[in-house]
Amino acid sequence: MGGKKPKFSRKIKILLWAAGLLLAYTMAGFLLVPAIIKSQMLKRLPVVAKRQAAVSQVAFNPFTFALAVRGLSLRETNGGDFAGLDGFHVQFQALSSMHRRAWVFQDVTVAHPFVHVIRRRDGTFNFDNLADTNSAPAPKPAAPSALPALVIESLRIDGASLQADDLSLAQAFHDKVAPVNLQLTNLAIMLHVGAPFVFSATTDANEKFTVSGNITVQPFTVAGSVTVAALDLTQYGPYLAPFTTAELAGGKLDAGADYQAGASTTACQLLNPPVLREFKESFPDHAISIEPGDTPELVEALLSHQIDLALSLEVQREPRIKFHPLFSDELMFIVAPLHPWARSGRIERAAIARQNYILYSKRSITCRLITEHFRREQMELNTVIEAGSMEATKELVKLGLGVSILAPWITHKEIEDGSLVALPPGRHKLQRNWGLLQWQGKQLNLAEETFIGLCESFCSPLRLSGKLN
Repeated sequence: MGGKKPKFSRKIKILLWAAGLLLAYTMAGFLLVPAIIKSQMLKRLPVVAKRQAAVSQVAFNPFTFALAVRGLSLRETNGGDFAGLDGFHVQFQALSSMHRRAWVFQDVTVAHPFVHVIRRRDGTFNFDNLADTNSAPAPKPAAPSALPALVIESLRIDGASLQADDLSLAQAFHDKVAPVNLQLTNLAIMLHVGAPFVFSATTDANEKFTVSGNITVQPFTVAGSVTVAALDLTQYGPYLAPFTTAELAGGKLDAGADYQAGASTTACQLLNPPVLREFKESFPDHAISIEPGDTPELVEALLSHQIDLALSLEVQREPRIKFHPLFSDELMFIVAPLHPWARSGRIERAAIARQNYILYSKRSITCRLITEHFRREQMELNTVIEAGSMEATKELVKLGLGVSILAPWITHKEIEDGSLVALPPGRHKLQRNWGLLQWQGKQLNLAEETFIGLCESFCSPLRLSGKLN
């Protein structure tokens, strides 16, 4: 007589299914995911790097979300080392990410990465083939989107090395920079959140380079100091030979440099990236510190000699400050597309004072100019919400919480995509004058004069094209 099959209760079935799923998840995480990652790396790296690739080991922990790669190397076709690393480790924090509403990584560590750069006798580099000149033109980049919220609690590069061989000179140049270390703590892609960092490098001649300070991603700012110790000047003689017949007999250099500039938070968005790029090409050895702030704060910093130049609005009734004019812009009403003004395309004078206004800091010169403008028009803006940043101002206006008064170039992207609408403030223009501020008694050096000239050159075509209004 056949026995009956055992019957399991509903709870036991659920437990068995859960155990099975847990086992499958565990096996897939520990075994399948590393195998897939390794196979894809070995498949794609040779195509991208145009070199032989090798990966010793890939490990992944599905419970701690930790990924480790060990023994990654890229070799030239002749068997020589091009680049690689001993280890890469990243630790993702899932629960913290959900709590902080950002991608949170507890640790990102790169152990002993290395690169070998060779400049051949014909002047070409061994990495020139990384750029595929025969590929189709890159598509036009899409409009930049907001950066994702990201937090890296600890970012480290330990024991990196760079070997450089220049065979194009009459006397070949060889140098090795090692170890190179970078430690960065609490890097956050969030508004006004800074992170301390330390970078150090030592060459095989015991030359030491150190950069330390604080970095902020949004808006991008970096402040700190750079030092060079025991730089052997004779070692770089081959690079001076084409320019002089003089011979450097000996000498070591110890140096440190700080360059500080201030910019209003708004002006940073317009001028800093292109101007700083050109400036760094002209003065690559200058350490630059960019300190965003509002005009009153920048004036105070200038007068106390904390900064050298300030890119900001013109200051009235301050004889100790010299103003170098750059451009003028006009302020306009900025409203949401569903606002009655936007729908009708016109503004009734009687309705202006009744609006809720969202303005940037009341201490700012812009807020004072707005107040004085409407007083001359015999109007008082009764209800004013103070926003802490331009981005916050724009977002509040988009939500229909009020009207703002901004320059159209600040809201250029939003006006183009239709999320905001700009309207003139009335019969009389509301104009601001922008420029560079310096302490009246300060004698400008070559770097500072160059910076002013670059700002003037950049602003000239913008004035002619009308892009600042």
